[in-house]
Amino acid sequence: MKPPAGKDKSRITAARILDRLESGDQVLDVVLDRALDEEPGLTRKDRALVMALVYGVLRNRGRIDWVISSFSKTKLKKIQPEILNILRMGVFQLLFLDRVPPALAVDSSVEMAKKAAPVFVSKFVNGVLRNVERKGRGLQLPDFAKDPLKAICVAESYPEWMVKRWIKRFGAEETLELCKAGNKIAPITIRVNSLAASRDEVADQIRDQVKNLELHDWPPMAMSFSAPLVPVFELPGFTEGKFSVQDAASQMTALCLDPQPGEKVLDACAGLGSKTSHMAQLMDNKGEILAADLEPGKLKKLEEEMARLKVSIVTTRAVDFTGERSLEPQGFDKVLVDAPCTGLGVIRRNPDSKWSKTLNSIHKHAKLQGMILSRAAELVRPGGLILYSVCSMEPEETDGVIKAFLRNNEDFTLEPSPLPKDGDQTMLDEHGCMRTFPHRQGMDGFFAARMRRRA
Repeated sequence: MKPPAGKDKSRITAARILDRLESGDQVLDVVLDRALDEEPGLTRKDRALVMALVYGVLRNRGRIDWVISSFSKTKLKKIQPEILNILRMGVFQLLFLDRVPPALAVDSSVEMAKKAAPVFVSKFVNGVLRNVERKGRGLQLPDFAKDPLKAICVAESYPEWMVKRWIKRFGAEETLELCKAGNKIAPITIRVNSLAASRDEVADQIRDQVKNLELHDWPPMAMSFSAPLVPVFELPGFTEGKFSVQDAASQMTALCLDPQPGEKVLDACAGLGSKTSHMAQLMDNKGEILAADLEPGKLKKLEEEMARLKVSIVTTRAVDFTGERSLEPQGFDKVLVDAPCTGLGVIRRNPDSKWSKTLNSIHKHAKLQGMILSRAAELVRPGGLILYSVCSMEPEETDGVIKAFLRNNEDFTLEPSPLPKDGDQTMLDEHGCMRTFPHRQGMDGFFAARMRRRA
């Protein structure tokens, strides 16, 4: 059979991505990249449609499922997962994408259903979507005043367990604002590499290539923009290592640790190295940084990134901080533990987290985070510092981990994270820990706690 082309191929690819996300514990970026690599014939416009469908369905899935339930006699949990994702894509196109003709949204969904299930199922898909086309926009959303929990879950598309937790912590009104902020498309934020360029130089180079360019007061090397004319890696200055993509809240992590030139620093969960390179930048490329991670594949990419950014003080090592000790105790001046977490502070960038994480995910991550932090703390010299950070706002992953650590490690004390005088002091809580929220500061949700080992 001749492979589908153009928009149909985009829809099939989008459906495949959504199916893979449902079937395993895989993150959106990885699944998306793999699926797009499998379809080299997709044009840039085709890929844009794939992204719009995938991110659109994930951001609005709660409301979409509520719409489907309103027109389907079959319960959602009894609908075949592949068919349910086809329905979700169809509803998204009908209610959220004005540029897609309704007939195309319905017909393409029915055709995909025919290839995935018996004929009676495709007729079911056709019937539901025809009803949504006629009556979907007239559905009355739940009343916030009468039932704020249900209203937020449906209108803003968040799982009930998550909204319930946030209402208990923040109240219904602020939870609504938090959820709205999490559904907004985040701007692209970059960090200028001071080892290779000034912020004004980079701004001048990309100004004509992007929209809504904004230079941040804080963090000092950050700027954000939207709608670049080309992919970020094709913008002027990227190949020369003049900037990296990194959210403003993430940039504050290294600033909180405040590494100095000549120091010996450990990045214990380095990943792809955005914070590693930032620390090297703050150290003026003088001293030593050991970038450690569990996955050698990530470290290889990190090394390539350091070369692009002209960073020469970083060495890498595969380390499992839940296993046997493999590094010299008390050998580092400063240690960064940017621990693996639920990622519930970066939902606006990774909307799949809304549906892939559970309450159990929070508890599992908190246990792992505590273990990594305790092992990494053994490597801090007397008088040295350790910074614990996560892109999560959940108490178990933030305050809970720190309280347990300090209780079990009496030679460490919590101290305020340094902020520049022009910084936003509302980012520090009463203990001096950094906290950011999408609806308060317009940044990702991050937490960072700075602790010093007694000399």
